[in-house]
Amino acid sequence: MNRRALLGASVLGAAGLGARPARAAVTPQARKFVFITSFYGWDPTTVYTDQLENENVHTPDDDEVVTSSGISYVSNGKRGAVDEFFGTYGDKAIVINGINVGSVSHAVCMMKMLTGSNAATNSDWAAILGAEQSSTYGLPTVVVQGPGFTGGLAGTVCRIGSSGQIDSLLAGTLAAQGDVTPQSFSDEGRARVRAWAHSRGLARQGLARTAREATLTKAGSAALERADLLRSMRTSVRWGSDSSLESQVDLATDLLANGLSRSVALGFESADWDSHADNDSKQSSKFQTLFEGINRLMANLASVTTSTGTLADETIVVALSEMGRTPLLNGGAGKDHWPATSALLIGGGLRGGRTIGGYTELLAADTMNFTTGEPGEGDYVQPTHLGATLLTLGGVDPANWLPDPRVVDTLLE
Repeated sequence: MNRRALLGASVLGAAGLGARPARAAVTPQARKFVFITSFYGWDPTTVYTDQLENENVHTPDDDEVVTSSGISYVSNGKRGAVDEFFGTYGDKAIVINGINVGSVSHAVCMMKMLTGSNAATNSDWAAILGAEQSSTYGLPTVVVQGPGFTGGLAGTVCRIGSSGQIDSLLAGTLAAQGDVTPQSFSDEGRARVRAWAHSRGLARQGLARTAREATLTKAGSAALERADLLRSMRTSVRWGSDSSLESQVDLATDLLANGLSRSVALGFESADWDSHADNDSKQSSKFQTLFEGINRLMANLASVTTSTGTLADETIVVALSEMGRTPLLNGGAGKDHWPATSALLIGGGLRGGRTIGGYTELLAADTMNFTTGEPGEGDYVQPTHLGATLLTLGGVDPANWLPDPRVVDTLLE
C-alpha cells in the first residue's frame, strides 16, 4: 500500500502548507462519511419536527419554532448549540423526518437503522462504504465507539476500543498490560519478523488452492501493510479517544485528514437518551451535547484543505438514532419507545437547507414522495431506503447489497 497515495494533498491541508488548490466538483467516489449514532432513542420533537400546536403530542412550554436557512426546527435557550448549528450550517443540512423503523426494541431498531435488516450478519452502511474503496485507504472503516455491524467485511473494519487500545497496540505496549509479561523482540528482531511475514504472505497468494484461501492470504498481506502504515502514522493521529464525543470527533478528523479512512463511525451512547422519566430535561441536555459535537466536527472539517475546497465539502455527516419517543408523557414525565425517527445529513455537496418527510398527527411516520420529499404521498421511508441513498451518494450500487435498493431521489439532487 502506497503511503504517499494515501496521504496526498490532505496532509498538506491539515498542516496548513501550500496554496489552496482549485476547487473541483465532489464525485461520489471522493466522498467521505462520518456516522454519529445516538444510541437509546432520541425524541425528534425536541429539535427536528414542529409539533408545538399538535394537541396529540407533548412539547415543553418554553420551546419555540425558528427558521434558519430554510429549515424550521425547535429552539430552546437550553440548547444553544442547536441554534448555532442551524445558523452556521443549516444551508448544508437536510432533516429527514418520519423514518419508519417498525420496531421498539433497541437492538432490532439499531440493526435496521444501520443495515436495513434485523439480521446481525448484515454489514452496516459505514462498513460497506469503506470496503468498496479498501485498496485506497489504510483503514477503510473505523468504528471509534458505538454499534457496528461488519457482516463479512471484518477485514476492512477497525474498532478503536473503548479506551483507545489501538494506541497501546501501535506503541507495542498492549501485551505488557496483561497479567503475564511477555518476552519481547528487539527492534531489529521485530523488523525481521515483519519482513518474513510479508514475504510468506506474498508467496502463499501465488500458491493458493481455493478462492477462499486466496482471499484470506491477500487479506493477511493487506493487514500487514496497514500495520506498517499505522506505525508510521502513530504521532499524526489522536488515537487515544477518551470516549467523549469531543474526543471522538477529533480522532475522526485526524483519520480523514491524513487519508487513512473513508468512513468513520462515532457513538454517542447515554442512558439519558432512553428517557422513560424526565423526558424534557434529559432530551434537551443530550441534544445540546450532540450538537456541540457536530459543530466541532464541522469546524474541524472546514479547517482541512482538499482539492474540492475543504473536508467539509467532501464529507457527509450522518446523525441518527435507532428510534423515537412516544407522543405523550407517561406517569413519570417520560416518553417510551416509538417506531418512528428522524435523521440529519450534513455537507458533502448536498443541496441543504431542506426538511423532507414528516409525521402524522399521531406522530407516526408519514409517507413521502421520494422525488420531491413532500410528506403525505408515496411510500414509507424505511431504513433500507436511507441506506441505499447513502451508498449511492458514495458511488456504491445498493443493488449489490440490499434486496430493496430504492433510493430517496431528492437527496441525490
